[in-house]
Amino acid sequence: MSLFHKTKPVSKFEPHKFLRRPNEISLAQWRTSPDLINAANRLWRDDTFQMMLEVTRLESPANLPLSDTSTTDERAAHQAKIQGYNLFYAILHALTVPANLSEPLVETFEPEQP
Repeated sequence: MSLFHKTKPVSKFEPHKFLRRPNEISLAQWRTSPDLINAANRLWRDDTFQMMLEVTRLESPANLPLSDTSTTDERAAHQAKIQGYNLFYAILHALTVPANLSEPLVETFEPEQP
């Protein structure tokens, strides 16, 4: 039994409504919908939303000092929290950027020598 499996290719997602249960749409599907990307961009440009993001950045664990006596496990947990915040911001920003699925992969390597 293999732990790894092939994922299904991302299909173009055309929502009928903006309101969906969270488990019904992935980031990849969101990024194929111009309507959802435009809605995310409108929200991203909103001053109140930007202020909310700034509050979350200020509350990030990255701004909290660790004690000199922190254990390795405490430092690892602290770093994991920081990584979670960073991933959250990256995903939020990715919701405003369309996926570029139309570019074909181009070979950039040299042919094998006999």
